[in-house]
Amino acid sequence: MRRFLFLLLLALLGAAGPGRAQTWQRDPLLGRLLIHELVQDSAGLLWVAADEGVFRYDGYELVPLPALTSRPGQAGIGYAQALVFDTQQNLWIGSANGLFCLRGRELMRITLPEQGAVPPRIYALVQHPRSHDIWVSYDNHLAYLPAGQLPARPVPSPLRAPATWLRPDGAADMWMVSVLHELGHGPPAGVAAVPVRTYLGELQPVPGTQPLQLVGSNALYEAQPDGELREVRRWLPGPNVNNFSPGTTPGSWQWVVARQLVELTWPAGQRLPTVARHPVAFEREGQLSRQYTVYTDASGLRWSASPGQRGCFKERATATGVDLLPTRPLRSYSTRAISRLPDGRLLVSAYGATLVQAADSPRAPLRPLPLTEAGRPTDAVLLDVATTPAGQVFFAEENHAFGQLDPRTGQVTRLAWTGTSSEFTSSLCLLRDLRGRLWGGTTRGLYLLDAASQQARPYPDAAVARAGQQIQKLAAGPDGILWLATKHGLYRLNPATHALTHYGPAETGPRRFPTDDVLCLWPTPDGRVWAGTRDQGLLLLDPARGVAEHLTTASGLLSNTVGTLLPGGPNELWGGTYAGLLRYNLRTRHLSVLTEEDGLADAEFNRLSAWREADGSLLFGGVGGVCRVRPAPAPASPPRPPRLLLTAYTQHLSALDTTRTTYLAGPAAPALTLAPHDAFLELSLALTDYRAPERARFQYRLRGSGDSRWRGLGTAHVVALQGLPAGEYELEMQGVSARGEAARNLLRVPLRVQALWWRQPWAWLLAAAIVAAGLYVVHRRRLARVRHDERLRSRIAADLHDEVGTLLTRVNMQAELLHQAQPAPSPAFDRLLTNSRAAASTMRDIVWGIDAQADTVGALLDRMRDHLDQTAAPAGLNTHLATDGLPDALPLPPELRQHLYLVFKEAVTNAARHARQATDLWVSLTRAPGQLRLEVRNNGPAAGTSRSGMGLRSMRQRAEALRGTLDAGPEPEDGFRVRLVVPF
Repeated sequence: MRRFLFLLLLALLGAAGPGRAQTWQRDPLLGRLLIHELVQDSAGLLWVAADEGVFRYDGYELVPLPALTSRPGQAGIGYAQALVFDTQQNLWIGSANGLFCLRGRELMRITLPEQGAVPPRIYALVQHPRSHDIWVSYDNHLAYLPAGQLPARPVPSPLRAPATWLRPDGAADMWMVSVLHELGHGPPAGVAAVPVRTYLGELQPVPGTQPLQLVGSNALYEAQPDGELREVRRWLPGPNVNNFSPGTTPGSWQWVVARQLVELTWPAGQRLPTVARHPVAFEREGQLSRQYTVYTDASGLRWSASPGQRGCFKERATATGVDLLPTRPLRSYSTRAISRLPDGRLLVSAYGATLVQAADSPRAPLRPLPLTEAGRPTDAVLLDVATTPAGQVFFAEENHAFGQLDPRTGQVTRLAWTGTSSEFTSSLCLLRDLRGRLWGGTTRGLYLLDAASQQARPYPDAAVARAGQQIQKLAAGPDGILWLATKHGLYRLNPATHALTHYGPAETGPRRFPTDDVLCLWPTPDGRVWAGTRDQGLLLLDPARGVAEHLTTASGLLSNTVGTLLPGGPNELWGGTYAGLLRYNLRTRHLSVLTEEDGLADAEFNRLSAWREADGSLLFGGVGGVCRVRPAPAPASPPRPPRLLLTAYTQHLSALDTTRTTYLAGPAAPALTLAPHDAFLELSLALTDYRAPERARFQYRLRGSGDSRWRGLGTAHVVALQGLPAGEYELEMQGVSARGEAARNLLRVPLRVQALWWRQPWAWLLAAAIVAAGLYVVHRRRLARVRHDERLRSRIAADLHDEVGTLLTRVNMQAELLHQAQPAPSPAFDRLLTNSRAAASTMRDIVWGIDAQADTVGALLDRMRDHLDQTAAPAGLNTHLATDGLPDALPLPPELRQHLYLVFKEAVTNAARHARQATDLWVSLTRAPGQLRLEVRNNGPAAGTSRSGMGLRSMRQRAEALRGTLDAGPEPEDGFRVRLVVPF
């Protein structure tokens, strides 16, 4: 009783089902303008002539004409009346300030014949499609530009007033209508008046009709031989209105008047046109009705605008009929299962109610079917329904066991589980196969339903039960194969052999499938299967070859979650997603989508909520209720996909410390360059599909960056790049329209990011050259200084040798002579002789140390041999001099050479003086990596240096001067050793 009162209360509230979506919608940007004309260029961009000037429109931004010209200050167009493109895609502009031509980015003012000092107002502008002549109506004159070339030439005309309407005819002729309703017709050589009395209002002649037909806003007329007009077809009551400006396509005229879209079509071979009318609601109630011109763009989208009313509307037209099933008394409902009961009624399960529709009334509202269980009302929500030939209705219900429904009484009974564990099991889906068996999918595997015993028992194969946990959909192929969609992948089961094959991400080869979460299935007659997934879109799987097709948002889907699949015809597949309905032509592989713009109450559809009617119509359920789709026949050739364009780019210019936006004048994408300190680059994209540009999706990738994966932008149409390292890149961009049509072109933009000047190759080469030059200069200076020092040392050595050395030699000789002349030399003469000899020897050592020509190893060894002969040999010592790794030509620095020699000399002198019992003296000069080693060693009992210790101290000082080490001391067994190690 409470349930009945609740439903009665809803009925009394008078809740009505949602109405159909409006056919037209206001364009948010064009709606700001008072529009006179729309044209489309070859790239697909729209151009607008309005009271406010000329604009280019890409679906996202209105770009004023000055921003597209090379010299914005020269525009001065003001009020724009007409636009036309010539064969070279130059834009001709007719305005209140004269005629202009935009060629590339150059805007030129055109002088017309008989033009006065004040620029004329342009009323009409048309290009003839055959001769390509451009006709211009201005003031009370006519002119034409042959094939769009200057100069303009006058056209003689008998019209007394400016022509406001021009329409091509024949090979080069033109029809025209003046503001006084006068008709003219003729070639550029001269126009003749047409004697027709147009007192029935503003009428437009139809080129090529015999007898001449004239179209008014409300009726069609034919001209009689006497000039009178005879009405031959009427579509609206009342007189024709003024300011009547129909839009035309080949074989069709269309306009909006009195809130009616009127379309005339002249079929081939018929004299009179067919008339179609559709209501539109552009103005608010009570507003003065205006006349709207209808323009059809290249994609077939119709636009409508009136110069007397701000706003521009575009038609949300679709070739598919979509109806929302009304309900009483529910206002809205989210559906689950949809099916036909054995008595023909339509059954719809929704959250909060179960609804039915009479079998013989497809337009009747859905009404509640109260459900009871064990004599009490139940809120059961049916997820899936299956019927038997005997008329039994079984269902799966989330969070409960399988059940059976009595469609006459609404009584619900539960099936018993057999052979199941105590763990909770929920029923999720049902299937009746070709043999009549009832299969059930649950959260714990696969079950078989026994209608006779009212039981659900697990499938006998334990492997299938384990593998198929959380079975979300069951489908049977024409060969009896059973397909299982689960949360653990896709399974193929042969019930005859119990063979089970798994397809999933962890598999390899043909069994690899990109996702684990499969929601819905549709087997094809050839043994393959289409699978809708939660995160990977729609896939076609060939059991032997693997995934054959894969459709995602990059292919045109609005969502990668596909919850239902239905065949729409022999070559067509439909599906419900979380963002609209998908329609896929299996033959042409053309994908399209339906959304709210196509009449859907809501674009989010529920899993398993779909049904195909016997008449071919499709039912899909979602959060907005149930919609009926009547698929129209697919066109023989699908519409041409939209084009992806780069319309502008915004760049930060570090040199000027400013940000600049450049609007591109053509479809070609330029090569772009970023300076080293430029902060960012933004590229604006657009698709030439204006139905719902805010829902178009884009993606890009940057080749040459090391990560060339596609990056999705979603519905954002701007690619932003910043912080790129220096290098050469190629930016690739793709787009998909709101209807799921992928752009027919891949947009590529070469991009170069310059390096900082000190990172440029030329900078490194220049730096290397400067360093090399500096090192060369330093080397030359050092070499010059070394040579200067060598010359100076050689000169000093020569002077000492020649002067002082010669003097000391004479002194020594005189001392020798005096010593020999004395019969008994006194000690004074002995000391004189010894000192003269020592002075001469010291002078030779000094000269040798200074002489630059002695800076080699060979010179050092020669000097060492001389000293051994002069000192060690007279002392009775056998001398041994050895070298290793020291060629004679190896240069030695003068300081190192001199200190080595003096240490050697001191060590040898000490050995000769103090090692009285020594018999041998060993001297070695060897070279090791980074070292030079001098060693002087003698045998015999250990002997020290001089008693004063001055010799050892002098050697240590010389070792320190060379940053080396000196070891001096007795050998462990016998003798004495001096070892000097210096870096070399």
